[in-house]
Amino acid sequence: MLWLHGGGFMAGDLDMLEAHVVSAELAARAEALVVSVDYRLAVGGTRYPVPVDDAHAAWRWLAGTGRPPSGPVGLGGASAGAALALSTAIRLRDQDEPRPDALLLAYPFVHFPTPALDDRTAAGMRDLPALLRFTTESIEHMVRNYVGRLTDLPAAALPGAANLDGLPATGIVLAEYDDLRPSGDLLARQLEESGVPGRRYLAAGMTHGHLNRTPSLKEVDRVERGGDAVGHRVVPRASAGDSGQRPLAAMAPASGGLRATGPASSDPGEGWSLKE
Repeated sequence: MLWLHGGGFMAGDLDMLEAHVVSAELAARAEALVVSVDYRLAVGGTRYPVPVDDAHAAWRWLAGTGRPPSGPVGLGGASAGAALALSTAIRLRDQDEPRPDALLLAYPFVHFPTPALDDRTAAGMRDLPALLRFTTESIEHMVRNYVGRLTDLPAAALPGAANLDGLPATGIVLAEYDDLRPSGDLLARQLEESGVPGRRYLAAGMTHGHLNRTPSLKEVDRVERGGDAVGHRVVPRASAGDSGQRPLAAMAPASGGLRATGPASSDPGEGWSLKE
């Protein structure tokens, strides 16, 4: 699986928990190869589509000259990384290139403007500290920094505005107390309307970015187990009595290098890495 960390398009690296620990846990539990992408960030004048270009290049490496997987191959990411994963899947479809068998998107940020919270969730989040909230200003800053403007955005930049027909089965993990949750909820409805099969899982009590915690947190453990968190139709788990079909793994872009973790790497510090 190719996996893309989050960070508002402007932060994050291969060593953050949402990148390396998630990849290592998926690899160990799914007995799969997971590659985490060190895509170029939107800093110092770098903007869209550069991060998507890097994700695309990493996918081409994996599907072409990279270490060949033995089963289905997935593409996924968290937050801004989920947007990059979805943008990449759309590009692969439009260019008739090899496509992922499934998508795994954790608390995706794929719409601008972001839809409003429902009244019940907004009330539940009222007392959260400012550090755990996204304001209108902070969301606009992410978009302006990534794309360079707030108007006339390319559909594939925040890909909830793009044509979603023909995408692979998609699992969406949402955080209950997250100002960006309405984007994931809307995406799930859009995918259903577009005929894309998938599952949606709500991580109870969690805030945005909860995969930056360790699996000692119950909801992180559930997602990384790949069981109830996303559903067998998107990330199937192998068991003693099944047909041997294995779940998907996670991957990373070739610009800054690739870090791949194999099924034997049960410890997040193990694995092997590639630099190009």
